[in-house]
Amino acid sequence: MLSHSDQPPTYAPPANPWFIFTALLAGSFITMEAAAFQAPAIPAISKYFGIPASIAALVSMIYYLALVIGHPICGQLADRFGRKRILTIGLLSFTVSEFLAAKSPSYELLLVARFLQGASVACILPVILSYIAYLFPSEKRGMPLGIMVFTMSFGATTGAVIGGLLIDTFSWRAVYWASGTLSILGLLLTLWKVPETPTTRAEIKVDKGGIVLLFFTATALLSAPTMMSRFGLSSAEALSVLGVGIICAFIMWQVEKRAQSPVVDTRIMSKRSFFIPCLVYMLFLVVHGGTIYSLSFFISDRPGGSASQVGLINTFAFGTSMGF
Repeated sequence: MLSHSDQPPTYAPPANPWFIFTALLAGSFITMEAAAFQAPAIPAISKYFGIPASIAALVSMIYYLALVIGHPICGQLADRFGRKRILTIGLLSFTVSEFLAAKSPSYELLLVARFLQGASVACILPVILSYIAYLFPSEKRGMPLGIMVFTMSFGATTGAVIGGLLIDTFSWRAVYWASGTLSILGLLLTLWKVPETPTTRAEIKVDKGGIVLLFFTATALLSAPTMMSRFGLSSAEALSVLGVGIICAFIMWQVEKRAQSPVVDTRIMSKRSFFIPCLVYMLFLVVHGGTIYSLSFFISDRPGGSASQVGLINTFAFGTSMGF
């Protein structure tokens, strides 16, 4: 990836950080609302294309695969080429991917669009978070961070119920048309209000081995729940995929220790104070995501079930998190 030997030039933060921060909130709100749209949409997509629930799970898996791989890459690219540039690329590609998903004539093309969506969000969220450090001094970052998390939770809360209503009123394609339209607003606000940031002059060094290993690790581990659902918890297929993921993760850990510019910084992950919260949060996301996905099919497939009911249930789940 990038060499960190060169330090970025000194700079003074903008005089009106809250105006810029408000424009950035639009991007975080849109991405989380679009993510919440997916839960009520997946059962409808499964019925439309005539695919089983386990295959329909790829709609979410392919998105998170691109997100996992893209996060460490896009964050460093923003340091090298400028945060606004990468954020603009992310919002533009997100808009294109949403409209591509809305027009997808086949399930395969929909998966391509979802992968592009995940890669786009990887350009958006890390950059918005890094802007907080640029806009506010360390002693004043607590409030903007809290507001950003609240905004993201609010986007997920409203997105769940709005997505369900759009699907029942129109079709599952409507949620992608809505997300694409909203992302245009976020793009325009970014171009208008958000300034570019200083860049480093560091040479780009691509950790090709780390990227390949991260891809196989994330693909295998994210595929494991789908394989378990389709073939059984103790099936050879499920255990093989899980084993490949664990082996790739171990190899990646060893390779990244020696990498000059690692895509995954093992020095940070080796610290208990950082690794344990990450592990706890990962387990939470696995359980939370699995619950949301399972409830979507349980509610929509029962007699009288609808996408609106799925959205309402998810609104309570996300809304409780937002409140606390």
